[in-house]
Amino acid sequence: MKDASPFLRPVDPVALNIPHYFTIIKHPMDFSTIERKLASSNPQKPDPNPENPRYHNADEFIADVRLIFQNCVTFNGPDHAVTHMGKRVEEIFDKQIKQMPFAAPPPEAKPPPPPKKQKGPPARRLSTTVPVIRRNDNEAVGRPKREIHPPPPKDLPYSDAPKKQRKGKRVKDDGTAEQLKYCGKILSDLNRKQHYNIAHPFYEPVDWVKMELPMYPKIVKKPMDLATMRKKLDGGEYPTATHFYNDFKLMIKNCFSFNPTGTPVQVAGAELQRLFEDKWKNLPPLHEVSESEDEDDSEEEEARLRQIAEIEQQMEVLQNQLTALKNRPVKRKKEERREKAPVASTSKAPPKQSKPQPSKKKAKKLISDDDVLTFEQKKDLSESISKLDGTKLEKVIQIIHEGVPEIRDSTEEIELEIDTLPAAVLTKLYNFVIRPMRAQPSKRNRTGKGTGTGGLKRKSMDEDVEAEKIRQLEQRMALFDQPLGTASAPATRNVDSDHSSDSSDSDSSGSDSE
Repeated sequence: MKDASPFLRPVDPVALNIPHYFTIIKHPMDFSTIERKLASSNPQKPDPNPENPRYHNADEFIADVRLIFQNCVTFNGPDHAVTHMGKRVEEIFDKQIKQMPFAAPPPEAKPPPPPKKQKGPPARRLSTTVPVIRRNDNEAVGRPKREIHPPPPKDLPYSDAPKKQRKGKRVKDDGTAEQLKYCGKILSDLNRKQHYNIAHPFYEPVDWVKMELPMYPKIVKKPMDLATMRKKLDGGEYPTATHFYNDFKLMIKNCFSFNPTGTPVQVAGAELQRLFEDKWKNLPPLHEVSESEDEDDSEEEEARLRQIAEIEQQMEVLQNQLTALKNRPVKRKKEERREKAPVASTSKAPPKQSKPQPSKKKAKKLISDDDVLTFEQKKDLSESISKLDGTKLEKVIQIIHEGVPEIRDSTEEIELEIDTLPAAVLTKLYNFVIRPMRAQPSKRNRTGKGTGTGGLKRKSMDEDVEAEKIRQLEQRMALFDQPLGTASAPATRNVDSDHSSDSSDSDSSGSDSE
């Protein structure tokens, strides 16, 4: 590998002009040394000299390879070009080391005896009882209780969506951001391998203690290096590219102040300055901010204010309709007509009433097949199932087995929580168990006064209609809580007209029944 070239031979501090290398790296290592130790460790051709270093196991070999990369980071720092080369070599080493064969176990090691197979309990016969559906207040001892939460609203699934942040005012840029980006590119170029000879003395802060330079802090009052410049650039501490340029000039000034003319570090600093100035000539220029951007911002703000005004007006209309609907008394025309009906003058039985049948069918349909049960509906269903017996109980078992086929062939008694059943199964159970109970018409004495169906049922129907209208209006009002742009403004609808048509239908139904 090309990236492995700095690590093939031992580091030569004289050739690389780094006399302080061995003061920092106490245990140097390279691949040629590792190769010699491997050759001495070959069991087929043992080294006759016992003093030559060798490996006794693979872990010692891996430790030496890791030591190479640790020394590289310790001496050069994490951002150095040679450090990046070492990281790439280490990645290849990590992939290759995974293919190393496992060591054979020692001869005396014996595998543990296999566990004896225990005979399991005899299979139970197929259970024909209904799975026990329990609430949390009847949980078994020791079983962790699980919180019960009502199902999320189905009509408006986006009501809990995270609110979109309001778009802030656009920041005007005169090209400074592009210049700072170019400064980062210059630092990356200076850390490349081809510039290592002249740039490596400036990669990290000068450690005058390890390098035994006690006069350095007395001469250099404001030290600077390329790693510090990178840290300040990434941290946003440079407001302009000029501040970045001033730090580089400070670094070169410190170099010339401490190192006499003609020394290797002073020569490297002069070469680095010429290279930096050549790259600085290609710095992107600044430009003036056009007035059209200000005009675009003002037009966008005006459009936003107009949209807010329109939505507020629609909210006011819906709020007025909601208030009027809540304050409107429930119509009881059918009950009043029943009270004003004349007393029957004969003892003949009243004629059969076939007209009110559609209202019965309408009352039976409590929930749709694709709806989700609420917390109260689940509670009613659980209590009602526990009271069933006979044919209805068998039907409940059949519905559960059809919806949850994996428990149909179970040989053990299964306890199911009602919240674990699918929504479709719960809906079928609710329509089968609860609907007949609530849809049974109350028996009335037909020999008494009046021949109508009475006003109580009509009253409950009117209240349901009113409640539904109020719920729809409240849902529309909830749409306005969404941030701008997430949901379109709802189109207002004449709720009174819908309700009036509903009332007219109910009136005609009442007149037919009479």
